[in-house]
Amino acid sequence: MILVQKKGETLAVTSVGFLVALKGFPTTSNLNKKFHGFFMFVIEERKRFITDRKNDYYKQKKRTIMESPKHLKHHPIVSVNDYDQIDGQYYNQDTDVRALSIGEATWDNEHISLKVWRRPNERWSRQSEELPIHRCLDLSILFLACLKKDKNLPYPTCSLPLTIDDKIKFDTIRSFYENASNKKHIDARLNELRNLLNEWFEREGGNNGK
Repeated sequence: MILVQKKGETLAVTSVGFLVALKGFPTTSNLNKKFHGFFMFVIEERKRFITDRKNDYYKQKKRTIMESPKHLKHHPIVSVNDYDQIDGQYYNQDTDVRALSIGEATWDNEHISLKVWRRPNERWSRQSEELPIHRCLDLSILFLACLKKDKNLPYPTCSLPLTIDDKIKFDTIRSFYENASNKKHIDARLNELRNLLNEWFEREGGNNGK
């Protein structure tokens, strides 16, 4: 049933009658102008009804900014909110990562840690990863060292004591990186990291630490 209003009167047209009006009636030359005007009005009202429903749907779907939680043991000092909107190749693929943060560590508020905030079911997950800063950097070193490494040569490619656990699958690390979609997202981050490191060491005078 479609309800429309015209000149103060509410008119009811069944969906079947509406389809008949569209398909089964004669052409306008043979149709009484009064009824033709009425059915054209019904068509326009139906279009407006569908448009309004679509607009209401998209308003309901409109997302709010997802911020890192401030009430849990890891206390964010600086956050990257709405991270699901920039989550590399997982963007727009129902990623459950909602934010990144650097802040006071869960295990000791005098330590600084990095955290990936996961929210799969409207609750912050206990599987959210939290790591000390040096371990995050070591993981980046591990990845880059594997890209450089020849699995058949024993020579080290970094200061970490790498052990190849699966020589057969070792090449899949580089294959994953060389996939065009993955490479685009990884290279963009590596280039930014390189620029930040260059700026950092220029400012700090190249001081080294362990």
